[in-house]
Amino acid sequence: MGKKSDLKQEYILEQAQRVFAQKGFKDVTMKDIVTACNISRGGIYLYFNNTSEIFEAVLKLRAKTEQNLCTGQAEGTLCAEEQMRHFLNAQKRELLNPADSLIIATYEYLFAHSKVLDKAEMQNNFNHAGSQLRRIIQSGVDNGEFSTDPDAAAQNIVLLLEGLRISSTVLTLDEEFLEQQMEYILSQLKGGLLK
Repeated sequence: MGKKSDLKQEYILEQAQRVFAQKGFKDVTMKDIVTACNISRGGIYLYFNNTSEIFEAVLKLRAKTEQNLCTGQAEGTLCAEEQMRHFLNAQKRELLNPADSLIIATYEYLFAHSKVLDKAEMQNNFNHAGSQLRRIIQSGVDNGEFSTDPDAAAQNIVLLLEGLRISSTVLTLDEEFLEQQMEYILSQLKGGLLK
């Protein structure tokens, strides 16, 4: 695809992400996305065949953006604790704005496709989420900022954040509560209690 078509596809994904955040996955139609993009139905079908394809592309784009953010932080001059704070603050922002997140849409998508999803690929995605954290934590262990097992700590943090995401769909999580959770994570990394 050319630069112009790449920009068009990115625009479609940005608009679709907003629609999925508002309506979830199961209630979104191609017409909803066409309307949000203000382009013809054929314009959408040049790039995507259905809402599943669009949602999968949205998730891939978000994962790539998050990975680039983590990689950029890791390559910068931030110490491991600052990198972890940036990561946790990004998670906190998402949790404080559930209307803008894809939490519900993602779970609806997973449940709707559970019979056809490759379990090994799902495990790989889970491991990938932890690998970004593992790199930051390992860096902190190497330079003496953290005292913990990087693998176990990364898995625990991923699971804690996932639990908070699920909770945010039915509970109101305030900033003070989330700040306490994020500080607890940092204290565990420093104290080595997540071994």
